[in-house]
Amino acid sequence: MSRIANKKKKRNRTLRGDSSGDESDREIYSLDADILINKAFTLYRCTPFYKFELSKLHQYAKEIKKFIEGQMTGILPFDSSLDEFENINMLKEGKVTDVVISRIKIPEWNVSNKLPIGIEIQFRSKKSSTEQKFHIVLFPSIRHGDDTKNSPSFSHYPLIIIKAPQRITTIFIEWIQRQFDCRICRHHLLSSNLKGIIEDSPSVSKQTELTYSIPNISEIKNITLRISFEDIKRLYDRIIQKDTEHSETLSIMEGIENHFFHCLRIKFTSLTLSKISTNVGHITCDGKLKLFKVFNSHLTASFLEKLVITAQ
Repeated sequence: MSRIANKKKKRNRTLRGDSSGDESDREIYSLDADILINKAFTLYRCTPFYKFELSKLHQYAKEIKKFIEGQMTGILPFDSSLDEFENINMLKEGKVTDVVISRIKIPEWNVSNKLPIGIEIQFRSKKSSTEQKFHIVLFPSIRHGDDTKNSPSFSHYPLIIIKAPQRITTIFIEWIQRQFDCRICRHHLLSSNLKGIIEDSPSVSKQTELTYSIPNISEIKNITLRISFEDIKRLYDRIIQKDTEHSETLSIMEGIENHFFHCLRIKFTSLTLSKISTNVGHITCDGKLKLFKVFNSHLTASFLEKLVITAQ
């Protein structure tokens, strides 16, 4: 066998997977964690999948592409929640050229958990030669109390984030609900969920923004607090010192809200925390997410893990 043939054979073995794990784990990691960065995602919650198999990701990609094409051309019954005019426009605009599915290796992701699964839908418009790429990421359950771990027929990916037009999103959700007998809905976060994420603030190196919604006042819809890293660090150190002296446990958010109450006489605990923004990313209570590129990848992994827990 020639040297070129040997190199080609070796390259193919590398692409198909590493030597660890069983045969079902060997597929191409063709999607990178960078697909998460600088995109406006919408958050969804999902019930456990029934008979989902990692070894069939390539097959699922083909089925998704076929299903989208069928919906767009009218071969399959179109979802009644979607406007008929939208369906016609989608058909005129172009076509799906490819669907890629692979697991995503996120730096610092907890190795005891499954890896997230990324889906890339490639769309080409008839009006332009430029290809658009839409992304969907499925995050696995990470909590030790996940009931599906003892049920081999079920796999739980409670958090799904989607960056795609509503028409593509609706079609994808329809396919995955039919395929795995699950239910998907928008994921709206509580103020307590956002406050829990802020507890990582002492680790960040940029100012933090907290946006509170004000009910029943049309003139002022919200209040935004911008707090520098230095101020948060001082406040955090003071909280730790008080906890040590008085044997009390006070969270960072409680410290921030108490501090501004004493300064401004505004009771932020009575308001709804609707948006948070750090150097890792920002997220809103209505389920909008945008992540930024940060030097410390542990912060991004921790941020995402906290989001997954809110969806479980």
